[in-house]
Amino acid sequence: MDVTISPEARAGAGSAVVALPPTVPMAGYGARTEPSSGVLRPLEVNALALGYADHLVLLLTVDAVGVDRGFVAAIRESVADRGFGADQVLVAASHTHSGPAGLRTGGAEGAAVVDPVVRGGYLDATRAAIDAALASVGPAEVSVRTGQVSGVAAHRHDPTRPVDQRATLLRIADRRGNPLGYLWNFACHPTVLGARNTLISPDLPGDVRAALRADTDLPVLYVNGTAGDVSTRFTRRAQTPQELRRLAGLVTEAWHGPWRPVRVAPPRTCREVVELPAASDDPSAVRRRLTAAEARLAAEADPPRRRVLETEVQGLRRRLDRVRSGEPAQPVLAEAHTMVLGDLALAALPGEPVTAVGRTVRAASRYPVTLPIGYAGDYIGYLTTTDMTTGYEAEAAIAAPGAAELVAAALAHQLRTLEEG
Repeated sequence: MDVTISPEARAGAGSAVVALPPTVPMAGYGARTEPSSGVLRPLEVNALALGYADHLVLLLTVDAVGVDRGFVAAIRESVADRGFGADQVLVAASHTHSGPAGLRTGGAEGAAVVDPVVRGGYLDATRAAIDAALASVGPAEVSVRTGQVSGVAAHRHDPTRPVDQRATLLRIADRRGNPLGYLWNFACHPTVLGARNTLISPDLPGDVRAALRADTDLPVLYVNGTAGDVSTRFTRRAQTPQELRRLAGLVTEAWHGPWRPVRVAPPRTCREVVELPAASDDPSAVRRRLTAAEARLAAEADPPRRRVLETEVQGLRRRLDRVRSGEPAQPVLAEAHTMVLGDLALAALPGEPVTAVGRTVRAASRYPVTLPIGYAGDYIGYLTTTDMTTGYEAEAAIAAPGAAELVAAALAHQLRTLEEG
């Protein structure tokens, strides 16, 4: 066997399908006006309990465009009587744009209404996945494969700009080497399927999950990375189920070679709320930028470049609505949440942190396997760098430019603190 076992490493994994009404409003694209018309692949919640001896943490991944603080709080409260503190429970959304509306409120688009049926379906699936994970906890080993993925993720404004192409796959297995489940991390917007799609789908993470499962029903957790400025806009050849399978194949092809052991130790956690300054602007300045962007859009013929401009116009219109409201801008609260288990570090943020955040986190970490995670704990929109003053992400953001540097510094500090502890 090519994997070293941590003597007291323990793990259990579970998954459950989210039950939804036959037809639901969909989230992810402002241009989509039609409700769902069917299911391409079911949406799931997947859970992993991992730790050392009796000291465990819970990681939950949710096929949804985002989660909010209320949903996450409900999950944390549901496992408090099982010995899990809030710091020991991390909840992350995949950010699929082909799931239902109604799970969360807030965010850049101001989602205002929670659908109790949709939310109830996700909470039921979460409870079932957690129950399955905790019921299966036993001695375990963790191993990893990493690879560079070509032809899937690209900067969504300029494909020549560098992004993080690293894909990490963790295998959780029993003492005999039989897989119990997988956890993978890759930074990319799951937007292969477009606004015209009305089929419920996990998008790219769902097809990677199907490939990893093969003929099994193993839990497969996906934690998106710092993907705020990364997508398949310039790499996809179509927006079809067939293209999902092709791109999923490019991801899984990156994982080859021997499994490398990951040492598991008692978990250490850190969670803090970072106060970010709110974005603000003068309405007349926003109107001028909107007029200029609309003119550029009208003159552009190339489809990917048109999509860049379409999203910029959408962001400017959202910003204009906000500044016209006259409501005072409130600070944006971001939960920075880090878990360290021996050689493995999970560094998570809410909303959509951009590539620079992941780069900073990896550079600051001394842990052999470090996973920067976005869309976790809440949804607070885009977290942009100081120099990002134009484009969709900057215009749609409810936090001011420079939020990315602030949250990256918070995660880097947490990693150093946990190392010293």
